[in-house]
Amino acid sequence: MHAAAQLLEGIHVKTMNKFHEKKVESSTWRSVLCPKLEKKMLKRLETGRNWRVSQSSVDVFEVCTEDSNDVVNLAEMECSCGWWQFRCFPCSHAVQVMQKANHLPYHYIEDYWKTSFYRSAHDQAIIPVPDRDKPNPSSFGDFVLQPPITRKPPRRPKTRRIRSFGEVARPM
Repeated sequence: MHAAAQLLEGIHVKTMNKFHEKKVESSTWRSVLCPKLEKKMLKRLETGRNWRVSQSSVDVFEVCTEDSNDVVNLAEMECSCGWWQFRCFPCSHAVQVMQKANHLPYHYIEDYWKTSFYRSAHDQAIIPVPDRDKPNPSSFGDFVLQPPITRKPPRRPKTRRIRSFGEVARPM
C-alpha cells in the first residue's frame, strides 16, 4: 500500500475509533450539560455567592461585585462584562441573576453546550472501508510516491541603497 493511502487509512481508523469512544462516554452522562461545563456552572454559582443582585425591571438586573457593577439582561442574554455574548455561555453575573430570579440556567444556555447536542454530533457512525474497494498496490507497478523535486532558488543580488538627499555615510 502506498504511503499516502496508509496515512489516509490511519486517519480514517483513528477518527472512527475516537467517534465511537466519545459516543460510549457520552451515553453515561446524566446531566443537561457536558460534565466540564456542569462543573463550570457550579463554580460560577459558588463564585458569586456573596454578590449583591438588584432587580431594575422584569429582565434587567444589577450585580455588585467587589470590583465592579455589571448589568445583566436576561431577555437579551447579555451582560455588561461581555462574557455571555462572547462565549454564548452565562457568566458568573448572569448565573447569580438566574439564581435570584428562580430561573433555571439551562434555559439560557445554547444547545451547543448541552449533552443532547454532543450526543447527536457523535451519533452517526463512520463506516469502515473494506479492502475489496481499495486499489491493489501491485497494479501501480514500480511507481513509488516521492516528494516533489525542488531546487534551491537563486539568491537575490545584493543591492546598494540609494542615500537620501543630505544623508552622510558613517565611517567604518
